[in-house]
Amino acid sequence: MERLVSGETTTSSNMKKKKKKVSSTTNPSLPDDLVLVIIARVSILYYPILSLVSKSFRSLLASPELYKVRSLLGRRESRLYVCINMYSYKNGPSWFTLCRKPDRTTTSSNKEEDRSSGYVLARIPIPHSPLTQRYSLAAVGSNIYNIGVTRYHHLTSSSVWVLDCRSHTWRQAPSLPVELFRVSVSVLDQKIYVAGLHQEDGSDSLKNSVTVLDTETQVSDRVAIPCSVSQGKEIFISTSVGGKVNLVTGRKVVDYNPVEGSWEEVGDTMYGMTLR
Repeated sequence: MERLVSGETTTSSNMKKKKKKVSSTTNPSLPDDLVLVIIARVSILYYPILSLVSKSFRSLLASPELYKVRSLLGRRESRLYVCINMYSYKNGPSWFTLCRKPDRTTTSSNKEEDRSSGYVLARIPIPHSPLTQRYSLAAVGSNIYNIGVTRYHHLTSSSVWVLDCRSHTWRQAPSLPVELFRVSVSVLDQKIYVAGLHQEDGSDSLKNSVTVLDTETQVSDRVAIPCSVSQGKEIFISTSVGGKVNLVTGRKVVDYNPVEGSWEEVGDTMYGMTLR
């Protein structure tokens, strides 16, 4: 079949190609700013799924601009992260985040179609992730701090690594003033309190030590602790409750008040009991 268009003879197949070309040019892609606002309104639980759409989407989801827009829109959400660290993993720990599964339709020969959705842990590709210890991780804002960990767990360390949960990249922060062994961290008022064992110069024995890291200034200082704590049994866990840092040492629980700089023994705990 042939048709006369503007004095030219054109086949119907050529006509279809022209229509496709015109329609594609009359619907240009959305401006980046508009796409940014649209995605900023989407729950962060869908971001792992959206990152699979294209490279441009992955880049957009990792951009600082997206989280600035979310902040302006009041879209603040918490996100769960899970770290699985096994010595057999050659490439370091594996990281996962909670993600919302898209709605899907399930069919059955005896039942009507229904909608089902739920949550799933989605693996995050984070290359060169440093090893972690049981209590070495602390979340502050959009960052996860990994403190006092080396390649070999039996060595002391003063290292501080920070995982940016927006771009899922690691960076190294300023080190602690002392090297610690078997650390336990807790967060209070945007500050990270790091308890662990420290070996003083010229000494063969290990003593308890506490260091505070200000996440806003990235400056860390040692906390003065009484001899009963420093020379007591090892601090094996720390947490924060009621504006105080709680340390479990042996069978005792000791509180540190950062405002007053005071220490107080508040009671006993069952051996092996953990606070978190």
